[in-house]
Amino acid sequence: MDNALYTHRMTLIEKDDSIASTIKEAIAQLTAAYPEQLIQAYFWNEHYVAVPLKVRVNLPSRGPVGDIDIREEEPIILVLHRDYYPYHGTIVYSNRLDFPRDQLPHLNPVDYTQPISFCLHRSNFNDWMADRSIVDLVERGRQWLCDAARNRLIPPGDGWEAIRIVDAIGISIYPADKIQNHVQQQWHLTKGKMGFSTLHYKLPPHDSHDPLVGKVPYALELVDFVDAQKASRVVKKIHEINLQYSPDQPMERHLLGMLMWPAANNICDRYFASIPKKLSDLLHWDSDLGFPIKQALDLYQRKDYQFFGGIPIIIAFNRPMNLIGETSDIELLNLVILSKEQALVSDDVWNEDAPIIPLLNRTPLTARKAREISQTQVLENTKVLVFGCGAVGSKLVMHMARAGLTDMTLVDFDELSPHNLVRHALLASSVGKNKADGLGKEITDMYRERLNLKVIQRNGLTILLDKRKRIIRQNDWLVDTTASSTFQRAVVETPLPDNIRVMRAGLAHNGQISMMSIEGSNRNPRLDDIQAHIFDLACAYDDLSAWLKAEQAAAKNELQFEEIAIGMGCHTDTMRLADDVISLHTALISTSFKRQIIQVSDSGYLQISFLSEENDISNLQIPIPKVDVIHAHNDQSWEIRVADQVKQEILGLVAESRRNETGGILIGRADSVRKLIHVTKALPPPPDSQSTPYMFVRGIRDVWDSVRHIQSVTGGLLDYVGEWHSHPMGGGQMSYKDKETARQLQNVLKPAGMPVHIMIATPSRLHAHVYSGDIAI
Repeated sequence: MDNALYTHRMTLIEKDDSIASTIKEAIAQLTAAYPEQLIQAYFWNEHYVAVPLKVRVNLPSRGPVGDIDIREEEPIILVLHRDYYPYHGTIVYSNRLDFPRDQLPHLNPVDYTQPISFCLHRSNFNDWMADRSIVDLVERGRQWLCDAARNRLIPPGDGWEAIRIVDAIGISIYPADKIQNHVQQQWHLTKGKMGFSTLHYKLPPHDSHDPLVGKVPYALELVDFVDAQKASRVVKKIHEINLQYSPDQPMERHLLGMLMWPAANNICDRYFASIPKKLSDLLHWDSDLGFPIKQALDLYQRKDYQFFGGIPIIIAFNRPMNLIGETSDIELLNLVILSKEQALVSDDVWNEDAPIIPLLNRTPLTARKAREISQTQVLENTKVLVFGCGAVGSKLVMHMARAGLTDMTLVDFDELSPHNLVRHALLASSVGKNKADGLGKEITDMYRERLNLKVIQRNGLTILLDKRKRIIRQNDWLVDTTASSTFQRAVVETPLPDNIRVMRAGLAHNGQISMMSIEGSNRNPRLDDIQAHIFDLACAYDDLSAWLKAEQAAAKNELQFEEIAIGMGCHTDTMRLADDVISLHTALISTSFKRQIIQVSDSGYLQISFLSEENDISNLQIPIPKVDVIHAHNDQSWEIRVADQVKQEILGLVAESRRNETGGILIGRADSVRKLIHVTKALPPPPDSQSTPYMFVRGIRDVWDSVRHIQSVTGGLLDYVGEWHSHPMGGGQMSYKDKETARQLQNVLKPAGMPVHIMIATPSRLHAHVYSGDIAI
């Protein structure tokens, strides 16, 4: 029995003073927990100490499942780092050289002459040990063995554990799904037969600065599959490329490899605690596992495919279930057959002692993989046109790009200045470059595939005002992060293709507020409707009111009246705002925007995020229904846009009044230049109003106090915009009395440059009349 243990090779550590105090304490804990055993330390190597002991395994009543050779008493070895225990390097090994390593998952592969170690925790094992004792570690190893005996090492719904590579000296770069899909396709074409394909690789130069390669000593990158009909041309081309190489002029060289797969019905449920170390080991897989290894290598030799001392191969295993964390049941093992000359003894005999080294697969980032990693469920072909690549725009673009939403067109004519680095997504290497171009390059470098990413270094207005709307028509979304009220107005007033949805995002109030507005289908509600709704919310939210009041005070101090700017750029170094504040807000905007992309809704959408001085974050997420768009009966050039809630409140008051007329005043924004009125509130009839079936006389009690309050909390952005009253018997035309009232109102409003707006509510709809000139009776 002892001869089957690894411990008979080890030397007992006689001198107690050669062991660290932390390891002595661990041995003392083990002695207390297992008093029937003699716990001693053995020499593992110069860096580690080995502590062997035995654990009791609770076997099933009928013995281990599948007759796996797990015993009631299992010898294990605890391997502790001499210097870093308990913080690093604690490993649990089986002490049995005949442990059934090829029948169990979650083992760390080693040479067959070495003991096998248990994989006890999926993530960082040092972190797992941080708040646990050495006795807890033994118990975790014992539970592993109990689970092994019961065939429970793979939890239900988990997945197949891929072969663990611990001694790789290089990498093979390719998207795994490209190989897996190829194998599936070949099975489909050949009705499930085993087979092989020739692969075209390139070797990056040793001084490559490719971040995907890094500093690994050996790297291969898959170029493509080699069509059998075109193989001779590929070989000739590779010869030509490789002839240009010289040590003085490093460049990438090319070579060929092989991909091999079994029959589709050949499911491999075998685990490999050790992988082939030389060609003879690999050739055994030809007969044992059903791979066409000899056939593939013979073709490789006959066609003279070997250019260098290494032959890269990929073995595709057909597993019983999907791999852990993957969507495929095809496992890929990357190997290289090494030989100083060739791996042949003679013209047709392979050198079976040729060594084999494993490679790790490094999957280049693709947009699909990014969506999978970030759990982004955006529509794969969603195309987004982004205007403005400043502080907010750049971060939003990078959030979307990292989430795999790469079908973007970036528009900006500005260059990155040094002060922009404080809060822009680009870094110092991009100073002096166009912002859109810099972002495009970063995204392109991030992915190892051709992207549908475009950059336009122009003023966005030239694209927006293009009569054909050629660029806009190619996209699904128009995103405005320009922080420009001029551009916002242009977006609102410019007719856009029917397919486009519009989103505008930005920060306000020194970064305390961020807003994202999304128009509804057919541009209803429109950005200006949602902006009017934001101003109306200031009546209920103090933070919004404080922002609008601050904007009003700033406008007065500067002796000017501007549109309220929702948005913040980074074009000036006088703006004081930290990068983390912008990053926080844009992360919230990005998260919500990605969700809205996949939610099909005719309504608009508004998200407002508040960041308090105490760094508390709160969110408002509000669906915005379509507004009622009315053109004045008497002057069709006037457009009145009534918030849905206002319409419903007015019609509700009409229904409550039954046969009696009722009415009140309207609150909102009026623009005489654009002939546009937004109605955000309808105040109910004052208590001193007179209401009969034939007449309504609006009272005045508390009316103007209410108006002044709304003016105050909205920073003067919402005000009186008209009168409303009902015609319960129907008819949206102005009566003689209505026109008389309009004339009286005009005497008051005309000096202030305001139109007279009379809205008549019938039981089912609203009718508007707007007068900016004389009123004929």
